[in-house]
Order: sequence, then C-alpha cells, then structure tokens
Amino acid sequence: MDRLVEIESLLARDIAGSLTPDHGVEIRFLLETYEKFKRGEVTATDLLFESKVVTDRTWELLNVGRWVDVPVARRQVYAVASLIHVIALLRDDQENALRKSLEVTDLGILLGHPFGDVCLTKVAEILSAHMSVSDAVQKVEKSEVRETQRKKMKLTNEIDACSKPSLEFFYVNHFTKKEPLKLTDCIDHWPAMKLWSDLRYIKSKAGHRTVPIEIGKHYADSSYRQKLMKISDFIDQFFKEDAADIGYLAQHQLFDQIPELKKDIVQPDYCVLSEKDEPSEADINAWFGPKGTVSPLHFDPKHNLLCQVVGTKKIIMYPESDSPFLYPREGMLSNTSQVDVESPDLTAYPEFERAERRECLLNPGEMLYIPPKYWHHVRALDNSFSVSFWWD
Repeated sequence: MDRLVEIESLLARDIAGSLTPDHGVEIRFLLETYEKFKRGEVTATDLLFESKVVTDRTWELLNVGRWVDVPVARRQVYAVASLIHVIALLRDDQENALRKSLEVTDLGILLGHPFGDVCLTKVAEILSAHMSVSDAVQKVEKSEVRETQRKKMKLTNEIDACSKPSLEFFYVNHFTKKEPLKLTDCIDHWPAMKLWSDLRYIKSKAGHRTVPIEIGKHYADSSYRQKLMKISDFIDQFFKEDAADIGYLAQHQLFDQIPELKKDIVQPDYCVLSEKDEPSEADINAWFGPKGTVSPLHFDPKHNLLCQVVGTKKIIMYPESDSPFLYPREGMLSNTSQVDVESPDLTAYPEFERAERRECLLNPGEMLYIPPKYWHHVRALDNSFSVSFWWD
C-alpha cells in the first residue's frame, strides 16, 4: 500500500491545468475518470479499462510516421496515461499486477515524455524494489559471460595506448587534434568491473525490465529488426551457443531507464573537456550483447569514450579525411559506409584500398577515445557489455 501512495503522489493534482489543446480530449477524460475513482464514483476496473483505451490509442498514434516527427504533447499523454494505467492495475489487485505494471511503466519510459511531476523512472524503481528476482536469475549460471583467450592478436596500424593520461595530455594531444587513443587503468574502480560479468547480477537488477533489442546482422542489414523484450528473456534467448540469431541491446540509454545499474559506473573526468563555452551533459549509452554483435563502419557527431566492462571488442577505424574512400550511404544512414570492412568488395568499391586502416583491441577495463566523425567498425569477440559517453 505504501508503494501505491508513493506512486499516486507522482500524479500532480494540478496536472489538468497544464494541459494544452495539443494534448487532446482523451487525456482530460482519463484524468476526470481518475478523480471520480478517488471519490469512489467508479471502480479500479473502470479506471483500468479507460486507461488502457487511452494508452492503446496513443500507442497507435505514436507509431504513425517518423519517430522524430512525433509531437512532444502526444508522448506526454502516453506517459500520463501509463502512470494512471499502473495505478489502476495495482488498485485492481490483478494477478501479476506488479509484473504487468512494470511492463507498462517501461513502455511509458521508452515512448513517453516527462510531464510535470510524472516520473516513470521513479515508478519503475518503486516497482522493482518489490519484485522477486528468483525467477529471473535461476536459469543463469555464474560466469556465463566468458572471455575468449585472444589477448594477443596481430593488428594493423594499432591505436596508441596510454595509462591514466592527465587531462592536459589528453586535451592537447588527442582531444584538440581529433586523434584516437586507448586509455587504460581508468575505470578499474567501477563496481561494474566486478559485477557485470555475472549475468545473474544483470538479471537481478534489470531482468524484469523491457528494452529495445536489435535483431539481425547489424542495423544497416536487410535482416535488421527491433523487438521489445525483457532483459531476462533477451539473455536466455541470445546468450547461448546455439542461438539462431544475434540480438543486441545497442545505443540505448539504459542507465536513465534503470538507475540501479548507473550506480555501478562513474563518468570519466575526460568528459568535462570541451571546445564550447557551455559544454553539454554526456549522453550515456549501453551496448550489451553476445559474441558476434557488429556495429558497421560509421561515424558519430560527438566525442566518444567507449568503455569496455565485459568481454573484448575489435575496432577498425578510419580518419574523417578518408570519407571519400569509404562510400557513405545516402539518406538517413549517411553516416554509415556501404563497405563491409571485414570482407570488402573491391570491385564495387575500388577506392576503399586507399583508406588508412587503424585497429584496436579493447579489453575489459580499457576505454577508447573516438573523435567526432572518426569512422569505426566494432565487433564483439566475446559476450560483451560496453558503456559509451558522448559529449560535445
């Protein structure tokens, strides 16, 4: 009951007064139904029905057209409706109400947008604290994340490495010059370095949470598709030797969604460096998947520190100046090369031979600085968990 009171407190009394015509009439009607429920004029079952109608309808609208064009107001409606849906589920005392509520909350986090005091991340924390994790971890044996012994591999034009470089050294020799660098001995103190190699721990902290999983060879391949899955199901299905396909939790702001895992990492001091008067906050993304996941050759617009926590990755890199030889795609994937750098078709892409290839083997506890617009291809040689920090 205490958790319900805490969750209900997140729905501000004056939220209706903050609505605009862009939010539509359905959310107003739902808020009125919620007020009637609090006065005892309608049942929790009635509220559950109405909230599901609004979330389902808004879900349909969110999936029309391009995601970048979805109005913020529509996403705010989805967030508010999701919170009321959760309250109704818990008040209706349905079977598996906690599990269903967490699923609804995660969808609200992924698709919704903050509005007033509505904080679905806080709701998820409250719900997770009351859920049993025994069913999520029982199938996973300790040390299921195994690292292949290949620490010595012949590399082409290997990226320089430096142990705990000073901020000044890093800024002068790499940040301002847009020069890659492997940094060692910088994240050994992260709790994640000891905890994340055990999949039982990941399941205990996040097994019930719903996240977007990329399935297929990679995001530029015709086989690529996305699916919303619970992390426990993702691990069970894809972290096994005979998995039929490759699944990847890639470029996802997992730590905003699940703050319990964010406590296991610390933002590197290098992220404070900037060429701007007012540097932006770093975007923190998770990259979690089995051996064999691939990010095709591409570049990102921001400075990037790729921190390897579990497993080893091989990175193939090319400077921005080689862009004419890398055959960028057209349209939305213009930051991605057409060339398969692991097996290039030189008949189709003859100029590719002129590009200056550089390589890096990124082991657990190491970070790779990838400058803006520096091309990079990434392959996981083991089951892997990485964290990237992107900043201007």
